[in-house]
Amino acid sequence: MDSDEYFMRSIPCAFSYSFRDLNNNPFPSHILQAFQDVASRQVDDMGLGYEDLLKDDLIWALIKVRFRFVGKIQKEEAVVTTWPHKQGVLRFDRDYSISNPSGEEAVIGTSEWAVLNINTRRLVRPPFTYPLNKKLYPRVTIPEGYFALNGFSTEKMEPAITHQVVFTDLDHNKHANNTGYASLAIDSIPNIENYRVKEMQISFLEEVRFHDRVSTYCQAKGEDTYEVIGIRSDGVRSFDSLIILEHI
Repeated sequence: MDSDEYFMRSIPCAFSYSFRDLNNNPFPSHILQAFQDVASRQVDDMGLGYEDLLKDDLIWALIKVRFRFVGKIQKEEAVVTTWPHKQGVLRFDRDYSISNPSGEEAVIGTSEWAVLNINTRRLVRPPFTYPLNKKLYPRVTIPEGYFALNGFSTEKMEPAITHQVVFTDLDHNKHANNTGYASLAIDSIPNIENYRVKEMQISFLEEVRFHDRVSTYCQAKGEDTYEVIGIRSDGVRSFDSLIILEHI
């Protein structure tokens, strides 16, 4: 669904067997990959894509993302759509929808982005504004916003997973790709093979780079709800996530 009136972008996205778990449910990492790909295409349309910003030593950085299943993604090729909201001073909000070929919506999502200087890795006030040739699509997919995630003490806990970042984890910004955090979080939940993901939120707090080690810790927050945090080997919390599950 591309609109000539609004800043929107739609692209096809596959959810074949390669992108599904042993219970035939889509991997959360692939949901985030679809979000990432369509967002990249949409900012390209606005003249604010990766190559455009890199000319000024700037890059886009995902701060947090949340998605919710509202239906089932069929095995046929789906369509992912994104649209930005009003430009902030330092933060940029963007929403998503994944629909089946029939038009039935299966996933909704929201995200918050910022612009960093690629050398200092600090947030900057970008020297651009959105073009004025189209309107901002007003739909807000998750009006309640984000869960408040504050982490928890891991002093007496053993890590669920310890992972060292390898070359294939990296993105073009030379840190672990955001989609990989979803897999780390999911793989840290006990008995995950008996569940499907209903909803997920990840807050990206600090970069994890090539050869860094990150350990995950999982804590139940209620029935079928878990918080998973990742801590780098230097003791810095790199991500925080909340996963709501449904028993199969």
